[in-house]
Amino acid sequence: MKNLITCISLAVFCFLSTTAFSQITYWNGKKSKHWGDPGNWSNGLPAPGNNAQIGLGKQVIISKSFKQDFNIVNNGGVLTINSDVYTIQSANALSVNMDGDLLINGKMVNNGAINGNEGSSLTIGGNGTLDNYGELFITDGGVGSVLFVGGTFNNKKGGILKNPCDCVESQGGTVNQCGTWIGGKPFRWSGNMSGRKIRVPYKTDNCK
Repeated sequence: MKNLITCISLAVFCFLSTTAFSQITYWNGKKSKHWGDPGNWSNGLPAPGNNAQIGLGKQVIISKSFKQDFNIVNNGGVLTINSDVYTIQSANALSVNMDGDLLINGKMVNNGAINGNEGSSLTIGGNGTLDNYGELFITDGGVGSVLFVGGTFNNKKGGILKNPCDCVESQGGTVNQCGTWIGGKPFRWSGNMSGRKIRVPYKTDNCK
């Protein structure tokens, strides 16, 4: 009987602990478009154990150097990265869903996971760089996309790009491939998007 009570107590403790450390703070944007303003969040600034969620049509800007050590779910908003260095820590994920956008105008380093789900887009701007040491997944179904707009994508050693929908589009950017690449190679359109896909070679000579 004593052992049973102990097991039940441990189970309750684990449940409560899990609940306590699975909070979500929602972006409301009441004060500004800037991430670091606590007044823009329903439950304070995102932090470990306080994951972030951005809703449909919301616009969020991150301008300072930033370490993401929690999870972010962007459900149809626009998240713009202007940081000198934005780092996704290992075991943490940034998910973009429901026609959401991730715009990289600064430098992003992914040691965790970036998930581009159905209808989403990832745009690397002209001065933007994405270094992928973790996993970058572009959903199947033909509607998830990665757009390189004059920026640089480095799939580093140990990095994994999963591109089953053949949605990596180069628009004058540079692609350095040193990791694992699964799925279609980069392409550009001949003419408009009703034209054919022309494959764009990626570089493999800068893998130090």
